[in-house]
Amino acid sequence: LHRGRAEAMAGRFIAVVRPSGVGKDSVIAGLCATCTGLHRVRRVVTRAADPTEDHDTLDAPAFAAAALRGVFVLHWQAHGLCY
Repeated sequence: LHRGRAEAMAGRFIAVVRPSGVGKDSVIAGLCATCTGLHRVRRVVTRAADPTEDHDTLDAPAFAAAALRGVFVLHWQAHGLCY
């Protein structure tokens, strides 16, 4: 989690959004490996940890509190989960 507010960050944020299982992580990993200056951010999801997906986990109340503090650059709800 970013410890400051979104306003304090500089640069561009690029979101890669597609359905599960279509290769987003592979594309992002390839870009980060070949393009200097790109930095991958950690996903935070209100879903239990899963060894097949690289993300941080928060429960719904902790996620809501973090969102209110401005921890996330972008956040949304889908399929009963917060991202």
